[in-house]
Amino acid sequence: MSNIDSFKANEQEIMDFYGYKGTLGRARIRMKFLKSWIFHSFAYSCPLPSLAVKFQRIRGVKIGKNCHISPYVI
Repeated sequence: MSNIDSFKANEQEIMDFYGYKGTLGRARIRMKFLKSWIFHSFAYSCPLPSLAVKFQRIRGVKIGKNCHISPYVI
């Protein structure tokens, strides 16, 4: 199985999970991934722990109260 075939299979599985179909669904999944990647990048390099937590929450990560995330944490 080539990398392109496995990418399409994974993308289709994610689309099925969210209930998306067709080209518009594919675009929505890719936009979700792009948004998550951008905010992860911001959180990763953010020097303020409170901002890092906010960026992760925008991505959809569930984080409890009084949480501290150091810079450059994956």
